[in-house]
Amino acid sequence: MSTKGKDMLAVLNEAGKVFREVSSLLLSTERSMAGAKAGWESPNSYAFSYGSYDYRKPDQWFPSEVYRFYFHPKYPSVLAFVTVVLRDRDDK
Repeated sequence: MSTKGKDMLAVLNEAGKVFREVSSLLLSTERSMAGAKAGWESPNSYAFSYGSYDYRKPDQWFPSEVYRFYFHPKYPSVLAFVTVVLRDRDDK
């Protein structure tokens, strides 16, 4: 394999590490928000949108941000959230 190929694989491996760290952050946030005394709930397990599996939309293969929204039954007008920005969505 060429040096460029090895470098590309190294970059993708590092991206995987970043995703695992972001997942760890979201899991930690989830535990804190849903704790026995906290009571915040998230309606689903989604973490990003605007993604695509379409080979014609490569700019949408890599998420620009990951996020989680939380609601509390006692505070229906309050929306809590955590967002991790990974890149500028308009950056092509």
